[in-house]
Amino acid sequence: MEVSKLRGEYIDPTLARSTVAELGPAWVESKRQLKASAYRPLEIAWRVHVEPMWGKRAISEIRYSEVQTWVTALSVGDPKAKPQKNPRVQRP
Repeated sequence: MEVSKLRGEYIDPTLARSTVAELGPAWVESKRQLKASAYRPLEIAWRVHVEPMWGKRAISEIRYSEVQTWVTALSVGDPKAKPQKNPRVQRP
């Protein structure tokens, strides 16, 4: 466990049961100190890409390889990785 902590790979078992949707908004909010030009794309990426894809999943269920495959698909324009047509709109 100590090695995992040092590598930044340790996940608290309690938090591991939390879903991405439960933890994501607080993480996005923690980035508010960024300039608007940096924060806005991050908030949009969360709302349009990350939350629809990963929101219902528990942190402990997500594998690195799944995220890597998804990011690759997004970067090459794979239609399966595209966001839903009408993402919910949330205004900060």
